Amino acid sequence: MTELIKYSADIDVSDFHEKYVDVEKYLSHCQECGSMGINWSCPPYDFDPNEIWNSYNKLKIILYKIEFDQETLDHTFRENELEFYLMRLSKFKIKWMSEIYNLENEDSLGLYFGPCNLCARCTRNLVFLVKCPIK
Repeated sequence: MTELIKYSADIDVSDFHEKYVDVEKYLSHCQECGSMGINWSCPPYDFDPNEIWNSYNKLKIILYKIEFDQETLDHTFRENELEFYLMRLSKFKIKWMSEIYNLENEDSLGLYFGPCNLCARCTRNLVFLVKCPIK
């Protein structure tokens, strides 16, 4: 990686929700993922996602753009090298999620891409195991 560039913008939640959020569609995609029901950021939820969207008026979007140097772009990665890069990206995701989490307060809520991975072992897994003990 040569550079990591951060962008941010504040936009109207209702416009964003109307144009880009289709809860039914993303919930159907979630059913195909192995994290559904075992990660706090994944369904099923004990709330209506549309109610959450409708309870806010401003959305701060934070975007990180990773620019790679030409040598990296030209390189054909072996599997272990690719795994190394993906692991580095996972560490960046944890950093970004922590940054968003630190911005939360009683008037705001963080949204994250993909399953949450802040904890080494997700506590939702532990709650699920307590509620549904293995026989």
